[in-house]
Amino acid sequence: MDRKSLPLSNRPSIHYDPNVDVLLEMLGPYPELYEKEISEHFIDTIVYNDKSSSNIAFYRIIDNIGQDCLVLFDLPYELARISIGDICEYVIQLLDRDYYVTFLWDTFWITNYTTHLKNHIEHPALIYGYDRRKQIFFVQDYFDFFTWGRQEVTFADVRTSYTRGERPFYPGHYAMLYAHILYCKKIGNPSAPPPNLQLIRQKLQNFLMNHSYSTLEGACFGIQFLDILGKRYQANPEYISLKHCHFIVVHMQLMLCRLKVLQKHQPHNSQQYAVLIAQLNDLLTDVRKTEMRILKSQIASRYLSMDYAARLKDIKSRYAAIIGTMIDII
Repeated sequence: MDRKSLPLSNRPSIHYDPNVDVLLEMLGPYPELYEKEISEHFIDTIVYNDKSSSNIAFYRIIDNIGQDCLVLFDLPYELARISIGDICEYVIQLLDRDYYVTFLWDTFWITNYTTHLKNHIEHPALIYGYDRRKQIFFVQDYFDFFTWGRQEVTFADVRTSYTRGERPFYPGHYAMLYAHILYCKKIGNPSAPPPNLQLIRQKLQNFLMNHSYSTLEGACFGIQFLDILGKRYQANPEYISLKHCHFIVVHMQLMLCRLKVLQKHQPHNSQQYAVLIAQLNDLLTDVRKTEMRILKSQIASRYLSMDYAARLKDIKSRYAAIIGTMIDII
């Protein structure tokens, strides 16, 4: 086969975490499966409150997202180096078997990235197709680390990254990070039972109670990530991450999708869910306005003309009230 491109859905238009984006786009063509997975997952969060990382993400290590519908295969880097000669041919074989391949490569060697020949940054990019004649892969990623997009990456760059790429060493609890080079998944079971309402309820409770899923040093879980963002701003008002503000938007977008799924599966509570949907839409509008004010202040290189910490406190209070009512209704 000279060319292949696996389908990707563009619903919903939520882009923050490459792993989340890929899962949602893979599940998109299967409505019932999509509803179940989006309602049961993407609730709890993890944020590192130390020097290891400042990022915020959906916590997935114990979540096993897609375990009932996906075929999963992860390839350790050390194993790949001793068993695979031509990494491009190996990826092509996976694509031919309908696996979506996330390649953790060194962007220093990939021409498409703004860090090309500048900085060694490992990044998980989705490979969803190839063209042998052009010697390119079809790739989806944040090539400037801000904007989601799809580009063509040459086989030559992929091979160079694989053979010459630098991989950081993480000690202690963090040794698990970046242990693999390929993360592969495909739809294995498109059928789906109804959403597990009690599971959703428990996860929402865990999110509000900041339930700790592990003893990772500096790792915090749950809705307290909003408090941590507020503390960071108070410590340094010049440091405001637009990406982290966008994560709040993404979390609420997925919560809105979850509310609509619950409304569909609990028609006797439809009116109560309708009220919550309206409240969350109002809150989401305010968060989007906050995101735009941050963007404008950064473009204009001026201080943010609002108390961001107070805004985050208000967002947390309103969001917690909505989620608390959801728990009572389910």
